[in-house]
Amino acid sequence: MLHAYYYQLTPQREARTVSLILEPPARSLASVPGLGIRKDIRIADEGLAAGVRYRLRNDGEEAITIQFTSTSNVGLLSEQNPADVITIGTKKTTAGKPIDARHVSEIAVHSESRHFDIAIAIDPPCEVTTRPIYSITNSEQGFERVYQQLEIASTWNVTIEPDAHVDLEVRATAVGQMVEPDAVRPTARRRKAAAGANPETARMPRR
Repeated sequence: MLHAYYYQLTPQREARTVSLILEPPARSLASVPGLGIRKDIRIADEGLAAGVRYRLRNDGEEAITIQFTSTSNVGLLSEQNPADVITIGTKKTTAGKPIDARHVSEIAVHSESRHFDIAIAIDPPCEVTTRPIYSITNSEQGFERVYQQLEIASTWNVTIEPDAHVDLEVRATAVGQMVEPDAVRPTARRRKAAAGANPETARMPRR
């Protein structure tokens, strides 16, 4: 539960990239002696790309075996639209249906309702679980369950030898979809009749 601790924040800026390095104090990880964690968040200036890399290191004298999970939430999918889908390997599901898959290296999120796609790359491959998140509201009809967002959890089982480290990375790139507006035919304009003109064509008199 590292989100409950204060991090040391080190902002950096490279060419076309902004990085934030987060590292919790050593005392917060006292339950696992020798374990150190560094979280590096990178946001690219060009395009909608972001990534996070975790470096787990072992500063102790014995090997460390842990299960590490990184969670991301996607709130732009609709539970009502069957065209909003998430693909994990060979499995495909909608936002409201959970899915579990192993040895996953790529995830594709497609939103037909919001017109965007997200490609997620995971290195090294891991176990991925998706779960819908709901809120409970009290309306005139009583308590209702309302869909809010989709949780994507990536879990690695890692073993870190003494004086060694392991890097775990999740990278996401968002791409907007081109949407063509519906063509609207212009309405036909009626010609204005000349002032004083008879709408019926006068016939020439016969001689």
